Amino acid sequence: MGIRFYNKGEHAGGFVGFRVSRSVDGKPRQEYFKVTDTDPESINYKRGKLEAYRLALAWEEEAQEKEYQRFVNEDSPQTTPERASGVHRLTLGFVQDKRKNWVPAFIVTGGSDRAVEGRVRRIYRVFTMQSSGLKEAWSKAVHFWAEVHDIHEADRRRVLINSPDPTKFKELRRFECEVNGKDIPVEAIRAAFKEQRDAIRMERLATSAHKAIGERPSTTAADIYAWFEQESRS
Repeated sequence: MGIRFYNKGEHAGGFVGFRVSRSVDGKPRQEYFKVTDTDPESINYKRGKLEAYRLALAWEEEAQEKEYQRFVNEDSPQTTPERASGVHRLTLGFVQDKRKNWVPAFIVTGGSDRAVEGRVRRIYRVFTMQSSGLKEAWSKAVHFWAEVHDIHEADRRRVLINSPDPTKFKELRRFECEVNGKDIPVEAIRAAFKEQRDAIRMERLATSAHKAIGERPSTTAADIYAWFEQESRS
């Protein structure tokens, strides 16, 4: 806590007492608590000290809450828009599998996971879409992110239902290729569209079934398929 006691003659302005200082939400704060008796056992001294510590604790709690709200509602300033997910320490990315194929993924980073042989290990966990779709990978990533960063249950649920649109991986692929010089083929983003492909497949089966019994389908699978092909190739 930013608490300092000024004894007689220590402050340029002649102040005697406790000063509380703290930055909250990027803005500096300070407050002074004057004492007339510098004896640590005196009532006046103890009262001034107690008031100073109470304010310091209140400011600390306020600062931590504001920091938490930024963490769960904003992207880190260091995160590029193409990798942004809407929260700190959970980003979009492309990683290479054992065969050196590029795969879309969600990446969770953070502070220490646990001490290994006396050394602190940094958190870096990748959740790929290689064998699952975007929503399944997102679900796993969000649950892990919430666990390692002590996220409130309400915020975990909110983030969970707000998965990124798969087209973000199309934008990220373009960014990685054009800006960072990576050679990520168009086919790499197909895993991010797994749910869409599954929906198309089911729609086409439903359309075939409707045609077989002479009914008109409610939606057109061809239109959905055309949209998917355009999104995945552009």
